[in-house]
Amino acid sequence: AMTLATRMAVMKGGAIQQFGTPAEVYARPENLFVATFLGAPPMNLLRGRLEADEGRLRFRGPGLDVDVSAYAFKGTPDPTRPCVLGVRPEDVRAGGAVRPHEASWEGRLTLVEPMGNHRVLWIEHQGGQIASIDQDKTPLASGAAVPFSIDGAHVSLFDEETGARI
Repeated sequence: AMTLATRMAVMKGGAIQQFGTPAEVYARPENLFVATFLGAPPMNLLRGRLEADEGRLRFRGPGLDVDVSAYAFKGTPDPTRPCVLGVRPEDVRAGGAVRPHEASWEGRLTLVEPMGNHRVLWIEHQGGQIASIDQDKTPLASGAAVPFSIDGAHVSLFDEETGARI
């Protein structure tokens, strides 16, 4: 029904969490509940902190360092509060799709799910699973080490305690 809607409301416990076009709700979820409500697989959620580094704002989590300087913050970010970086699987590049100049990390491929015109790669990193959607046809073996990168221009940031978009 989402594909037919011009506007949608995401509700939890009888309260509207977010109201907007399906594209807005998908791209800019207002909180962690909405972030995981749409999408299959759902948005990847990674815990960490914001840190200023030589004038650039970065999200740093276990084994990750993502430049979020271009992020449209709703207010002044508070680097003392833990946060959650949300990234859709289509904004995680893996394997041969990682560009040479991009910051990338290495994970272990645990599953390749063929989905017809694309596939979902499940990558174990620092004890968690990160989903990546790609259209590459290069064969990949489960258990293989695979580089991946996160498109910092297409992330969402949430306060870990409140779940609200920051």
